[in-house]
Amino acid sequence: MASGSGSGGSRGQDGAEPKNLEALLKFALEHTPGGEVPDESTQNHAPMSEERREWLNTALSGMYKDVVKEMQKCLDILNEKLESDNDEDQEQKENALEYLQDLCDSMDNANDLHKIGGMPTLMKCLHSSNGEMKWMCADLLATMSQNNPYMQQVLIDDQFLPVLLDLLDKDCVEMVRIKALYALSCLVRTHTNAQKEFIKLDGFSFLIRALQSGVNKLQIKSAFMLKAMIVDNTEFKDMLYKMGFVQQLVALIQTPHDVSHEHMLSVLNNLVTNHPGCIKECQEPNLQLESTLQQKLKDLKGKEEYQEELEYTKELLSKCFPKDNSSSMDR
Repeated sequence: MASGSGSGGSRGQDGAEPKNLEALLKFALEHTPGGEVPDESTQNHAPMSEERREWLNTALSGMYKDVVKEMQKCLDILNEKLESDNDEDQEQKENALEYLQDLCDSMDNANDLHKIGGMPTLMKCLHSSNGEMKWMCADLLATMSQNNPYMQQVLIDDQFLPVLLDLLDKDCVEMVRIKALYALSCLVRTHTNAQKEFIKLDGFSFLIRALQSGVNKLQIKSAFMLKAMIVDNTEFKDMLYKMGFVQQLVALIQTPHDVSHEHMLSVLNNLVTNHPGCIKECQEPNLQLESTLQQKLKDLKGKEEYQEELEYTKELLSKCFPKDNSSSMDR
């Protein structure tokens, strides 16, 4: 694996990579000449000597250079062997992506991977003919962009969003589609520019097709992403209402029961909350939503494993059909 002896000198006592400045500081203090972390009762009062400060700065600087060097090695492997289908080369490429994944769990390292020019290499990996390379790369992009506004903007600027949408929609490997959706969710979450670009590219249409895919993991993750976006920005409700999401979600919960129904009901509950248009649509007789929910109450009653779904069903009935169902839900 790409994480061989080159990084061994920069690991903490448990063998784990220090992942941020605080961890690096703790690591450095653990490796002071005395070999002990100063006691908490004294470290806040005793000033750091100039000698120790200089040593600490040198240690941190060296550690940073080691991480960047390791990331560059991984990029070199990927660039050199990207087109090879040799089994040994494939293993090295997968190890390189796995090691980058570990390193980029640190936000600083993720940002540095961009700064050393790593994004074109990752884009090539997304366009690989090998499914393993594509999903591992998408997984890495998810890690890099999760709760990281800097990397979210980088991925938007470097046109990763349309590529991920295309993989979600068309790739023949199920895991590639699942990881592409994961990356999209991390990229778009709580980032205004990313959400604007997502809308511009008709991203919600990609999500509805994922909801209709029949692949439970895709359906559940799509529903989770939809719900998160609605919570972040309630203005999306109008857009989803006009796109016919109410009818689509009702149709999906009327299919033979599976684990995705709970998540579809959760999204529908969020859509109708404080949105008269969505409520009115749910009340359309031709949708037969009320009878569907009533049947769910009967089918799920007493089944502990479906308690969440049962609660969502009751909530939806109370919001959309309050007069008709207040007594039946109390029983």
